Order: sequence, then C-alpha cells, then structure tokens
Amino acid sequence: MKKLVLLFIILGLLFISCSKKSTEPEENNPTVLVSPSSASVVVDEVFDIEIALKYVEELVGVGVRLNFDSDKLEVVELGREDDFLTSNSGAVNQLTFTSDNDEGYVKLVLGILPASASVSDMSGSARGIGRITFRALSPGTAELLLSVDNTHDSDLGLYDSSAELIPDVETESGNITISSGR
Repeated sequence: MKKLVLLFIILGLLFISCSKKSTEPEENNPTVLVSPSSASVVVDEVFDIEIALKYVEELVGVGVRLNFDSDKLEVVELGREDDFLTSNSGAVNQLTFTSDNDEGYVKLVLGILPASASVSDMSGSARGIGRITFRALSPGTAELLLSVDNTHDSDLGLYDSSAELIPDVETESGNITISSGR
C-alpha cells in the first residue's frame, strides 16, 4: 500500500511539473504605445504625451490614430520626435500629422526614406515618434485610444523595409485623470 501511495505522489509531481508554463520569455510583438500611460492633471493644465514604439524591426512606415474625448481634452500642439526614426541615417517623410479637436483624434503617418535606412529596436525601450500637447478642459477620465487597424484605414499600421504590413502589432493606450483643481 505504501508503494502505491508513493507511486501516486511521484506521478502527481511529474504531472504538475510537466503542466507548468515554460519559463521561456514570450515573443515580444511590435507595440505602439502612449507614454505616459496614465497621468493626473487639473482643468486648464497643458501637458504632453508621446506616441512611442517598441519591439520594431526593419521599420520604414508608421500610421497611427489616437482618439480622445474632445469634451475633456484639446490638442494644443503636435511635434515629431525624429531621433529614433533617423537613427540609421534615413530621412523622415511626414505624410500626415494632423488633429481634429471637434472629432477628437490625432493622425500620424510617417515614412523613412530610403527603405535601406529602416530602423530596429528589439530592446523593449519605448522609442518616441510624436509628441502631442493637450489642454485639459473638464474633470473626469479621458481615454487615449490608439489604433493601427489597417482594415479601417489603409494609412494605418507599421510597415517593414519591404513595404509589407507588420503583423500582430499591439497597442497600449492611456488614461488621463482630470480634476477641477479646487
């Protein structure tokens, strides 16, 4: 009987050890993100957020849309961040960098020329490509929702040095908490 119990214990431990998840790191998908991902501001405060990329390889094109609550935020200024995009001696071609405060969105479409000057960074560090200066308008929480969905807008997505759409791009959106400041 003791041998049978011992056998079941050993089989149980083997089953548990085989069913545990691997400790291997998961593959890192290309990501477009808002930085900082959250912030607290007061009404009438002006603040910056950055659109950034991480885990990109052979990148030559970027198309991003950022939606925001136009009752809570307004865009004051847009600015490109070219350090990463020009890090392989390429030139940034700005196709679109516009905002619409009535509709509540910013659209950023950039290309790197020539394609041989594509950029990569698999370190996981967020690399800025654009800065948006907002003014807080009213109290509450304003979501900053990123989209790179090429099926709804053909300008959007990340493109590699062969002008192919990079698959499995993730987005990390953000939230701005706005207080009345009283």
